Amino acid sequence: MTIEPSQQNSPTYEMIGGNGSPFGPVSGHQIRRWISENRANAATVIRLSGETHWKPISSFSEFASSFPELNPAEEAESFDAPEAEVSTATTSDPLPFSVGGCLGGGRDLLNRNFFPIAGGCLTLWMINMALNFIPLLGGIAVLFLAGPLYGALFRMVLDRKRGGETTFIQALSGLQTQMPTLIAAGVLGTILTALGYLLVLPGLYLTVAWSFGFLFIIDQKTEAWTGLESSRRTVTSSFQGVTILLAICFMPLLIVSLYGGLQLAGEAMKIIGTGPITNETLKALATKAGPIALMIEVVRLLVMPLAICVIVEAYERLVRSPVRKVE
Repeated sequence: MTIEPSQQNSPTYEMIGGNGSPFGPVSGHQIRRWISENRANAATVIRLSGETHWKPISSFSEFASSFPELNPAEEAESFDAPEAEVSTATTSDPLPFSVGGCLGGGRDLLNRNFFPIAGGCLTLWMINMALNFIPLLGGIAVLFLAGPLYGALFRMVLDRKRGGETTFIQALSGLQTQMPTLIAAGVLGTILTALGYLLVLPGLYLTVAWSFGFLFIIDQKTEAWTGLESSRRTVTSSFQGVTILLAICFMPLLIVSLYGGLQLAGEAMKIIGTGPITNETLKALATKAGPIALMIEVVRLLVMPLAICVIVEAYERLVRSPVRKVE
């Protein structure tokens, strides 16, 4: 969350978010905006940055005027947030899961936050591209960084879905305690999925089934395997719908990858047909493969922003718990 320069000397606050965890700091102006948009209510729990005691918004004098319907006794009531169940920052009930609904919701989410989300995707893509130019060690680094980088991207998009304004860098820095879990999930998921593709169908199944894995880890603070398994169980209950959703989002990438693979296979057959395989023939094949690989990666970048938003929308519709009230 970015604080405007004009508000840097004003008090800032932390709020219990939709995942039951605190986020911030946010300005008083942002809190009032969420109240006006019905994204926060009198029972939503906040605290001043640097303090330890959580209280409902209505107990803060600077926000009490936003709730004129409350009487003084209700406004003065105090709550202990660590022992009490708290309301989420987003008060509407989750929408039912549907392919069309998730596509529309993902599109709207991207339209509202295009530049931050596209910028986060571009940052992730450029890091991966730079590492891929480093022989051997670059590929290993990509494998180990996949979890934290995609975890930060999902964290940013999920926070923005719930009304926040988190940037990619802020999301990445906020995941420090979960880095080992995200690394383990990224490595484990990549290796097992790759092994599954040796038999084709298991690889396809795991690709779809683990699509919420990073979201479970960052949102519900699960361990690596628990997050992957939670994703698998959730997706399996609506497997056909999620598969269709992902196929639509990644269709351009699938088409270009298939075209590139066929082109590369054709070039390989031509080279093999000219005689024995030598270093020169391998270099010639690598020269042909370079532009094809770049084309595939560019298309991956183009589809990534909408795909990430649609996955987050599907996660919210399939997973998010009903709103919890302060007792």
